[in-house]
Amino acid sequence: MNTSENAEVPSATNNTVDNSQLSADSILTIGASHSSLSMIGQNTTFSHDASSVKTRSRESSIHSNQNHTAMASSPTTSYQGDSSLMHYDSFSIRNAVGHMKRRGFFTGSSDHHVHNSHGHSMTRQQRLNQDSIETIDWMKEEYREAKRKQNLFRKQSMNEQYARMHGFGASWLMFINRKLFYLKMAFYSAQGWILSFLIGVAAGVFAGMIDIGAEWMGSLREGLCWKFPWLSQKRCCVGTTEAICDSWLSWTDFMIPHATQTQQNLLAYAIYISSAAVMAGVSAWFVKRFARYAAGSGIPEAKTILGGAVIRGCFGIWTLIIKAIGLILSVGSGLSLGKEGPLVHVVCCCGNVFSRIFSKYHRNEAKKREILGAACAAGVAVAFGAPVGGVLFALEEACTYFPPKTLYRSFFASVIAALFLQLMNPHKTGKIVMFSMSYHTMWHWFELIPFMALAIIGGVLGALFNRANITVAKIRFRTFVKRLPIFEAVIVASLTAVLRFWNPFTRGSTNDLLAGLFNNSCDGEWSVDPLFRKACNLENYTVMIELILSGIIFFVLTIFTFGLRLPSGLFIPTLAMGACFGHVLGTLMKYLQETFPSHWFFSECQIGGETRACVLPGIYALTGAAACLSGVTRVTVSIVVIMFELTGGLEYIVPLMLTVVVSKWVGDAFEKESIYEMYIHEQGYPFIDNKVDLEPIEITKQIMTPMEHIEAVFTENFHVSDVRNMLSRSKVNGFPVLQRNNLIIGYITRASLTRALEKNKHQINVSTKIVFSKRQIRKAGGQPDASMTAYINRLNLSNYLETSPIQVSEYTTVSSVYNIFKALGIRYVLVTRNGELAGIVTKKDVVNFVSHGTHAMPFIPQMIDPNDDPTDLMDDDDVDDDESHHFGSVPTDEDGIA
Repeated sequence: MNTSENAEVPSATNNTVDNSQLSADSILTIGASHSSLSMIGQNTTFSHDASSVKTRSRESSIHSNQNHTAMASSPTTSYQGDSSLMHYDSFSIRNAVGHMKRRGFFTGSSDHHVHNSHGHSMTRQQRLNQDSIETIDWMKEEYREAKRKQNLFRKQSMNEQYARMHGFGASWLMFINRKLFYLKMAFYSAQGWILSFLIGVAAGVFAGMIDIGAEWMGSLREGLCWKFPWLSQKRCCVGTTEAICDSWLSWTDFMIPHATQTQQNLLAYAIYISSAAVMAGVSAWFVKRFARYAAGSGIPEAKTILGGAVIRGCFGIWTLIIKAIGLILSVGSGLSLGKEGPLVHVVCCCGNVFSRIFSKYHRNEAKKREILGAACAAGVAVAFGAPVGGVLFALEEACTYFPPKTLYRSFFASVIAALFLQLMNPHKTGKIVMFSMSYHTMWHWFELIPFMALAIIGGVLGALFNRANITVAKIRFRTFVKRLPIFEAVIVASLTAVLRFWNPFTRGSTNDLLAGLFNNSCDGEWSVDPLFRKACNLENYTVMIELILSGIIFFVLTIFTFGLRLPSGLFIPTLAMGACFGHVLGTLMKYLQETFPSHWFFSECQIGGETRACVLPGIYALTGAAACLSGVTRVTVSIVVIMFELTGGLEYIVPLMLTVVVSKWVGDAFEKESIYEMYIHEQGYPFIDNKVDLEPIEITKQIMTPMEHIEAVFTENFHVSDVRNMLSRSKVNGFPVLQRNNLIIGYITRASLTRALEKNKHQINVSTKIVFSKRQIRKAGGQPDASMTAYINRLNLSNYLETSPIQVSEYTTVSSVYNIFKALGIRYVLVTRNGELAGIVTKKDVVNFVSHGTHAMPFIPQMIDPNDDPTDLMDDDDVDDDESHHFGSVPTDEDGIA
C-alpha cells in the first residue's frame, strides 16, 4: 500500500526500499527475512499498542552475530513501550543506515523501483506523485454544501424569532428582512452562472490572444512587417497576396537583398532553425523556472483533478500565466504540437482562479469541480471553435462527475466563450472555426470501403503512436534526460525545423495545411492553392511522396514532441498525419474513378449522367484526420461533432461516425487506454476510470492494509499526549476510532484532530483524556460546558467524528469495492471481520491495484537517508479543512511548486 491518506507502507518481502518512503520520525524495522538490520541493536525493542510506538536504543554498537541470533529467534518484530515520545541514539542509527546502504536498501538513484508481488514496479517519481497528491471525499463535500444551505435558512429563522421576542417585529421590517434574505439566496444560487460567464469571457479572450500571438511568433521566423511590426504576415498582407505584399519583408531580403538565391536559402534555413530552437528553449525555461505543471497538454492533470484529486499548483495563477506565454512560444517555434489541449488547461486555471471569489466554490472541492467541468468544455469550445463539441468532450472524456446543472453551465460557458472569440476575430475571417469546406457533395456507398480502410489505418497508427510515445516518456522520466528539459526542447525543435523546412506541406502552419487538405476537392472550380492542385495529380509522384512523407514526419516528430517539458498538445498534429494519408487515398480513389468511369464499382457516379466531382479527396482527408484522432484519444461522439462544427460538412456525419467507431475498436484491440490515461498511470496520479470494469476474482483482504499496521484512536485510555505523538509520527490523513475489541464507532480526520487541539490548547494539557460522547464524560463525573468541547480534564471530539464510514467485509470482491469508489467518490473504505476492524482500503490502494497490480503492503516505521535532501520528501496534509489545499499557489522553489 502506498498512500498519504492512511499509511505509507513499503513491501516487507523485498530487499529494496524507496528513498521517498523514508522519514526521520521513525526507524526502519523488518522481520526475520531482513536480518541485515541487526546493526540497529540487540536491546532495541519496539512496542505497539493503542497509543504509541517507542524505540529505545541502549547501546550504540552491538556485535552483528548476536543481533542475527536475536532477530532470527522471532519471525516478526515485537513492540513494547508506553505513550511517551519516540527517541533513539543517533550513532546507532548512522551505523544502521550505513549498513543498509551497503546491503542495497538505499540505491541513490532517482529512478529506483519498488517492486511488488505481481512483478510490476513503481518509479520513485510515481510514488512521490501519489504521496503528494490527495483526494477528496465527494459525499462529505456534498454534505457540507447541504449543511451550509441549511445553516443559512436556520440563521434567517433565528433572526426573525429574535426580532419578535424583542419587539422588533414590525411587519415592514420583517418584510424587508425577508426580501433581503431572498435576494441573498438568489445570489447564492446564481454564483455558478456568474462564474460560468466569467470563465466564458476569459476563455474567449485568452484563446484570441494566444492565436494572435502564436501566429505572430510563427511569422517572425520568416520575416517582419516593416510598416506594422506587431502584425503577422497574414494580417500584414490582408487584402493582397503574399507574393505582391509590399509591407512584408523577409529576413533574407532585409539582410542580404543582393545575394544569390542559394545564399538567401541558406540564410533563411539558418534563421528558421535557430529561431525555432530559441523559442522552444525559452518556453521550456519558463516552465522549469516558474511552473512545472505548465508543461504538456494538461488534460491528464485535468482529468485527474476532475476525478477527485488535488494537485497543488496545477491550476494556479502562475501556471495560467506561464502556460499562456509558453504556448505562444511553443506553437510559434513550429514544433509538431497543437494548442488545443493546453487551451483546456488555461481555461481550467481561469475557472480555479475565479472560483476563489465565491466562498461557495472556494471552500467546497466538489462544487469547484462542477465549475472546472464547465471550464473544460469552454476550453475545447474556443480551441476548435466548436461549442457543442466542447460540452460533449467534457462529458465523454474529461469529467467523472457530470450532473445536469454542470451540463447546462458548460453549455452556457461554451456559448459565451465562442461569442467573445468571434468578437476578437483572431483568424480575420469573421468565423471562430479554423477550417471550412466550400463544397457539399454527398458521399457514395462505394466510398464506405476506403473509409473503413482509413478507420483501420487510423486505429493502428493511434495504437502505435500511443505505445511509442509512452515509451519515449518512460525514457524521459527515468533517465538523465529528465534533468535536461531545456536542452531536450532545443534539440527536438532544431530537428523539427531541419525536417520541415524542405517539405512544402510541412514548412508552413499546420492549421493552413489542414485547411488546404480539407477544402481540396481536386476540382478546378474549388482548388485555388497551386500546391494543393498538384496534390490532386496522382501521376505527379513527387508531390504524392511529399504528402506521404508529411504524414510520416508528423507521426515521428509528435512522438518525441508530445511530453516535452513545455506546453504542447497533440490534436492538430494528429489531425495532420491522418489528413495527409487520407488525402493520398482520396486522390487514388479519384484517379481510379476517372480511369474506369464505366466500371460497376463506380456505377453510382453515373446516376443522372453526372460524373464530375464524384470523388472528393478533401472528404478523405477529413475522414482520415478523425480516424487518427479517435485512434489516439479513443474519443468518439465529441470528435464527430467537433469535426462537423470545424468544417460545416453536415453531409459527412454518417461516414465520420462509422469511421471513428471502427478506429476506436481497432485501437482498443491493441491497447484499451487512451494516450491521456497512459500518462495518468505513468505519472502515478490517483485516478479511477469510470470506464474500467474489474473481474470479480481478488477479494478485499488481498489489497487492504491489515489492522496490525493501522494507526487508530481508541475511546478508552487515550490522552492528548497520545494524539500528539500519533500525529507527529504518522502522516496519514485519518484514523479509525475504535472501542474495545476493535469495534468501529467512526472515523476522524487528521485535520479535525489538529483543529480540535489548536482550538482548545489553552484548556487542555498532556493528561487530558480524549472522549467521543457525553456518556463517557458523565460516567467519569465531569460536567460539559455549553460549547461541548472542553471539560474538566476531558476533551469531547464527538462533533468531529464521522459516525457512518463506509464498511465492507474482508471477503468483498475488489471489483465491488472499485465500483463503490466510482459511484460514491469516497476516499477510504473500512474492512471488517465479524463486526471488528480488520483493515482499510483507500482510493490510492485501488488505483495501485488496477494500474500496477500492487497489493497492500505492511506498515514499516520509516527512516531517512542522512544524505538525502529533505526537500525531496513531500508532506501530505488533509485536504478537507485546510484552505491551503486549493489548486492555486505561488512558486517558492526552482520547480515552481508551492
